[in-house]
Amino acid sequence: MQPTAGCRRLRARGMAPIVMIQEGRTILAAVQNTPVIVGVGVAEPYTNIERLIDQFLEMGFSGVTHIPTSGGWVGPYGEGISNAGVGYSLELACIEKWSKRGIFTVGYCFTEEQAAQMAAAGASVVSVYVPRLIEESQGWEAAETMEQALDTGRKLC
Repeated sequence: MQPTAGCRRLRARGMAPIVMIQEGRTILAAVQNTPVIVGVGVAEPYTNIERLIDQFLEMGFSGVTHIPTSGGWVGPYGEGISNAGVGYSLELACIEKWSKRGIFTVGYCFTEEQAAQMAAAGASVVSVYVPRLIEESQGWEAAETMEQALDTGRKLC
């Protein structure tokens, strides 16, 4: 295994694909007739994502989403992961590729621009991320009221 540098290394989740395969077997066996969407970290540096997607579909997963997502990262860290090639544009490219294969996809978005990009990429469902509410913020300064959050959500739709 070769080391990775900088932001690309920070986005890696290590053993996440192996854990998802193990947990997926348990989940799929328990729900049998219920569609299950699997989350895939598209920035995994040591994982062949397309082979992993094929494996998930063969296991019985009904679709794919890109999680963890980098869509909410802004500032120097957001710019760093984008410059490293593992930012939101990579997630959009994967959603587009999977959609073209006929795979059901859920795409997360945090801004109006991302919502438009995700729709253009062909996501089956565009999932709007609404910021944390004041009621649950525990002092987070960027929290919104419920009405502000609803307005944010409406803008993204």
